[in-house]
Amino acid sequence: MKIITLALILFFTINLNAQKFFTKEGKISFFSETPIENIDAVNNSVTSVFDTETGRMEFAVLIKAFHFEKALMEEHFNENYLESSTYPKAVFKGSVANFDEIDMSKDGSYLVTVKGDLTMHGVTKEIEADGKLEKK
Repeated sequence: MKIITLALILFFTINLNAQKFFTKEGKISFFSETPIENIDAVNNSVTSVFDTETGRMEFAVLIKAFHFEKALMEEHFNENYLESSTYPKAVFKGSVANFDEIDMSKDGSYLVTVKGDLTMHGVTKEIEADGKLEKK
């Protein structure tokens, strides 16, 4: 019985020390330069979670929350391209590949590589992207 109690105490202690940051106010934007006109959209209601112990991260994006400068462009994006009524969100599940190079006990700006699975428009693909992580 003592071993089980000790194991439970250690389990809960480990979980209490882990820090997970969560927001429903994340931001994703994209820009595409085309010969006809540029495409620029912003989504300010991204839900995401980041685990500072493991470097794991996830985010979910409602497709209809992308806003464009031109209403017609937004309509085409939702109806013709991403079919947001059928595929209402995109989801990423992955981690910071070089997380062991980051000292989360110190403030700083770190160049990172994120790897994981992105599901969008009903298709899941493994992706890798460079980014910047800022710890303040």
